[in-house]
Amino acid sequence: MVGQWMAECCERKDGAFEINESLYRSYEAWCRDNGVPARKQKGLSQSLARKGIRIGIQRRIGNKVVKGVEGLRLLPQA
Repeated sequence: MVGQWMAECCERKDGAFEINESLYRSYEAWCRDNGVPARKQKGLSQSLARKGIRIGIQRRIGNKVVKGVEGLRLLPQA
């Protein structure tokens, strides 16, 4: 299911960074809309890592350090 969510809601892009919270919110909504159970956040991260996405990346945004993934970005919502 993670692969389907990625195909519909994400784009692989070198250097892209997405905050974990935003990714999980999108993934949970997609699962709910498609009637499938969502993995826990750790399970989602592990699935992304198996697909070649770099997880556990820390970046400073403004004056706050956030965790996220590198190499994936969410597509704008329709």
